[in-house]
Amino acid sequence: MNLRKLLTNAAFYAACVMFMAGCSSEQPVLQSASVQVDKSELEVSVYNDDLALSVSWDAVKGADAYFVQFTADSDPEFLKAYVVKIEDGSTNLEMTYNDMKLIHDATGVISDYKLLIRVLSEGRDCTSSYSRKAIIDVAMSMWPELGTVYLCGDAAPCSWTTAPKDNAIMKPKNGEMYDLYEWEGLLNAAPAGFRINTADDWFPSVMYSIKDGKDVYLTNDDYYGDSANYPHYTVDEKGIYKVTADFTDFTNIKVTITYVGEAAPEPTISGIWIVGDAAPRGWDFNDMEQFTKNGGTYSWSGHLMPSPAVFRFQVKDVGFFPSIVIEKETGKNVICDGDQWNTGGYDQFTVAEEGDYDIVVDPSDESDIKVTISKK
Repeated sequence: MNLRKLLTNAAFYAACVMFMAGCSSEQPVLQSASVQVDKSELEVSVYNDDLALSVSWDAVKGADAYFVQFTADSDPEFLKAYVVKIEDGSTNLEMTYNDMKLIHDATGVISDYKLLIRVLSEGRDCTSSYSRKAIIDVAMSMWPELGTVYLCGDAAPCSWTTAPKDNAIMKPKNGEMYDLYEWEGLLNAAPAGFRINTADDWFPSVMYSIKDGKDVYLTNDDYYGDSANYPHYTVDEKGIYKVTADFTDFTNIKVTITYVGEAAPEPTISGIWIVGDAAPRGWDFNDMEQFTKNGGTYSWSGHLMPSPAVFRFQVKDVGFFPSIVIEKETGKNVICDGDQWNTGGYDQFTVAEEGDYDIVVDPSDESDIKVTISKK
């Protein structure tokens, strides 16, 4: 339908508020539309342009437009609803399986649910009214697509990042999307742990559900709606581990973490990178400027912004920590991890004036790292 238009929740509710604000108590209330659907059950196994369901409603006298709202039973207030606006006087709407995907994207559903449908009648000279809800049982026999599957978190090789390097990426055993994904490498015993991301974004992710007692696939809304129920995975000691995530049955995801052995000693510093709002590339941990190694020292030249903007030096090509910062109690420059930083006992570096600077870092004594900052 050419006149179909998806409205954002914010725009839709703003329009409703403005409309209602313009109605006086003298204005008549529109009759509620009577909604009908052509089925009570629907199975979604593919997204395409085939017809999924038809919705119709009785014409309402005085209505200039209809807003057809679709949501899941997990959203009874229709706050995440996918909305179609009808302005041509039509009283029926055909929804394809591609339209069902838009509903699923809006509501975040990934498993069986009840589809709630209602129609809002709107008139210029009348107060708007909602219809009764129509309800359809929807069976989801398709699974969400997986992108890059990788470990993300303080315990993982690339720390917190949505642009993982190869050392954090899990590989499908048989090259299939819904497969047994495997990874082996170094995990740190960090309290914040790690989760398994399935896209180049913070979510969707796999974490453990305390309530369900199993590993689950989570959207952003799932996690932040009940974050205490979804702890990250952790290990008790630093070492080499094998991690598997079995996606062959999406309704029963299984994650295993197996200790392989002690980690070989690794250098504390694999390089030095500058990061911070005073630095040229800000807090972009995926695009940090690297220092040049000159024997036992590291040097960098570039533009810095003045205090209160700050900067620090990463000692690994990963996000957030470990970093070279200033220990408040001693005034020494030391390497600090995320847990140490959270104690509040450390400061970052600043300069008094904006300008071009030369910085030299000498980490030969890691208990008192020498940092020289010179304005050109």
